[in-house]
Amino acid sequence: SLWNSFSLLYDAAIPTKESARIVGEAARRPDSRQSFLKFGKLIESGRGLDEAVSNAGFPNFVVTAVRSASSSGDTAAGLIELASDLEQDVVTLTEMLKENVKLASTVIVGLGLLLVFVMTYYPMLASVMSNI
Repeated sequence: SLWNSFSLLYDAAIPTKESARIVGEAARRPDSRQSFLKFGKLIESGRGLDEAVSNAGFPNFVVTAVRSASSSGDTAAGLIELASDLEQDVVTLTEMLKENVKLASTVIVGLGLLLVFVMTYYPMLASVMSNI
């Protein structure tokens, strides 16, 4: 979401330092806020986009993606693609998490039923079977 906002501001020709400041102030996570604000300060001090992203404290995959976008010749389109890729990653990981939770829930319910059987019916069946 943050990179999507930044890419839209960048595409709208808002100065990069202002875009980074706006996104940084809107960020909820402290590490994202700090990285975007530092990124804006580095741009303001005259650093290039690649160098500023590298030194702002962003994860390596973000640094690589921004460098790729910058070297492609159409930085705005590259940043929009970065935002889209990050959004797709979130959707994919959320789906995987839902499937894993569904599987874990099924296993837990099965174990619960087994526990109920062992605690209630098994002792009764064992006593009946021993009398036969």
